[in-house]
Amino acid sequence: MTLDEFAEGCRAFLLEQEIVGTETAALIGLDNDLLAGGVLDSFGLLNLVMYAEDVSGTPIDVTELEIQDFSSVRALHALVSR
Repeated sequence: MTLDEFAEGCRAFLLEQEIVGTETAALIGLDNDLLAGGVLDSFGLLNLVMYAEDVSGTPIDVTELEIQDFSSVRALHALVSR
């Protein structure tokens, strides 16, 4: 899955799950810090990580990660593309 496809899937997932609204979803760029930027809270970020796990088929052990490993769409894509 390309980075752009992944980013669009993330936005769609967050909208479908009503984690963010349309205006907020439009603001999610590849490198926006989703927590520091106030786009997602910890619950929303956890849901996004689980979505990334599901679509990539790659299990993510969050106990071994640093926040920067999944703080942006680009970082999350890199994590599941390893």
